[in-house]
Amino acid sequence: MDLQHAFALSLKIAIAAMTVATGLATSTGDLAYLARRRGLLARSLLATVVIAPLIAIALCRALPVGTAGSIAIIAGALAPGMPSVPRTGGKLGGNAAYGCSLLVVTSALGVLTVPLWLSVVGRVVGTTPDVPPLAIARTLALGILVPLGVGLAIRRLAPSLADRLVKPVGALATALLPGLALVLLLVEVHVLRQLEWPVLVAMAAAPVIALAVGHALGGPDPRDRTVLAIANATRFPALAALIATTSFPRVPAMPVVIAYLLIALAIALPYELWRKRVHGRAETERPERLPTGVLAGEPAA
Repeated sequence: MDLQHAFALSLKIAIAAMTVATGLATSTGDLAYLARRRGLLARSLLATVVIAPLIAIALCRALPVGTAGSIAIIAGALAPGMPSVPRTGGKLGGNAAYGCSLLVVTSALGVLTVPLWLSVVGRVVGTTPDVPPLAIARTLALGILVPLGVGLAIRRLAPSLADRLVKPVGALATALLPGLALVLLLVEVHVLRQLEWPVLVAMAAAPVIALAVGHALGGPDPRDRTVLAIANATRFPALAALIATTSFPRVPAMPVVIAYLLIALAIALPYELWRKRVHGRAETERPERLPTGVLAGEPAA
């Protein structure tokens, strides 16, 4: 088995593991978060499913990024958010329940939206997928819906078992991908050396704009803004790579996909640090809850 096939197999294992872990960590209350907030749901889908791909397509048309660069940027925009978004958002002061709900919704919709967008990409950018949309949908369904359903079912039927499994299952994917991705980057470093400045500009601009869009559409709750901005800018690397390799197997875009997603993570870091300070300051400045009598001007008991 050569490196490309080993990486492709690792992608599928990592996607299944991370998607199962997402289901294991998502409670019924998390799933209902967006169902009870239809305005936030509409804005979230507008940002992640509509605006982010349009940004990627616009950048690829405006700048001479080449075929591999176009595939990397567009695949990164089409993939759902990072499975770590709920945990990251929670650590920064964001709403973890919203992160879980958003991740499940966008992952499930990705089975339909990714093939639809890829059919549009062929007409707009001139990069036609080598695989029919139905075949891509079938690959994503087996890679996303089935393991996600398994994880959700275990959480619903055996919550204690889900609590025990979520960390080791998530750790499997976390440990599997980085090492192999590094090896692939080193082996294919000549591909990265050929990238010219327009590609790098587009790869930096896409996550910056996606961050701004997510922050703007997150609504009045600053915790939701934080989560949507991070989810819109930092996509699932393994799924983005699978979209690229499945749809365009003849284009050596894999190292460019990895490089793009690393750039997106680096660009999101200053925003994450800023939001952590904002939420931390808000918690510090929040007044303590006083007895009702004191608020009414009566002496405390």
